[in-house]
Amino acid sequence: MTTEKLPPIAIVWVGVRTQVPYIPDGGTTTAKKIFVQGYAPIDSQVLLFDGEGPKEFARTYTDIHGIWKFEDLETSIKEYKLKARANGESSRSWTFKVVAPGDS
Repeated sequence: MTTEKLPPIAIVWVGVRTQVPYIPDGGTTTAKKIFVQGYAPIDSQVLLFDGEGPKEFARTYTDIHGIWKFEDLETSIKEYKLKARANGESSRSWTFKVVAPGDS
């Protein structure tokens, strides 16, 4: 049995606390606030970017299990391309569009 090696950092979930299911990569939402979660090496500082930077959108640290999260990030009507970075490594992008209610 072959086991696939996980990347060193990843965004694994983008969503809204009051909305199930999560916002799929490439999806749309009307959410004004989002929740973003992923993993990285333990004790890492994680920077979240929208696009390629140069300034991070938000920053946090991993917990003792390597899990990081951003809660209640405010959004505006636009397309997002989130990417997390830690220890010189970058996650793959997670894209989604925030639209006005009734435009989805």
